[in-house]
Amino acid sequence: MEFDKVQAEFARRKGLSHRYSGGNIFASRIVCGDCGAFFGPKVWHSNSKYRRIIWQCNEKFNGEKKCATPHLREEDIKARFLAAFNKLLGSKDALLEDCRLMQTALTDCSAIDAELDGLLREIEVVTELTQRCIQENAQSAQSQEEYTERYNAYVARYEKAKARADALQEQKNSGRPRRMSLAALCLNWPNVVMPSPSLMNASG
Repeated sequence: MEFDKVQAEFARRKGLSHRYSGGNIFASRIVCGDCGAFFGPKVWHSNSKYRRIIWQCNEKFNGEKKCATPHLREEDIKARFLAAFNKLLGSKDALLEDCRLMQTALTDCSAIDAELDGLLREIEVVTELTQRCIQENAQSAQSQEEYTERYNAYVARYEKAKARADALQEQKNSGRPRRMSLAALCLNWPNVVMPSPSLMNASG
């Protein structure tokens, strides 16, 4: 299961539209409402008693237009995170049940598998018909117009079935990272505890 959790996290990071950073508990978690880039920590007045850490869009001053999103104080981010975390813990059982229902829905690929089986049988049948058509044309004289029309019809059937099968397989594969993430969450959620002060203060 640990391997599945790692693979799910790799898939999540690969899907991010901006460079991932794991150097801070809040890194790659706060997204700019203007440009979609991640917020990053910045130190103000680093050599004075007014030293503070703020978070702002990493792309704020790149390009011609400056992002209008304001900066955030790190202490405010921590306070909001803890408030949200406490709210989740208060409804842990209900959230876990929702996650399990979602996991069941995502894991149930019976309809996709049934359609795939039918498409694979169709592909097999059409492939055999196409080969037989080619053999008959090679072994006996016949109208080439009729042969071409029949051959093209088989090819069209094959390509339609193959395209649909590929699309279904892609749909099935695309849900795998979400199924893995939900499985990891359902497994570990009963053991979730409040983050320690040392973890929350690791970035400050």
